[in-house]
Amino acid sequence: MNQPVLAHFATIGGATVELQSLRFTTRYAHGSRHLGTEEQTVDGMVWECRGCGTRGASNVNGDPYQAHQRAKADQAASAHASTCRALPTA
Repeated sequence: MNQPVLAHFATIGGATVELQSLRFTTRYAHGSRHLGTEEQTVDGMVWECRGCGTRGASNVNGDPYQAHQRAKADQAASAHASTCRALPTA
């Protein structure tokens, strides 16, 4: 994934977790817990560990985090970093 990086989190193994922005399509709308009838393109983010390769997304249908979920994405990326022992990849 080659997206703009919004934040870096250091893992205890010495690698980094990157929070990256991206545009994606979804049927979930901000403020709704239900699927809409049409897909829409939204700004969002996903985090990826550069040590173990784990990739995090919101719990809603496996979609990336939407823009309004930045705090939730930061928290999840930081939580992963605080426990990941993987060394940085070359």
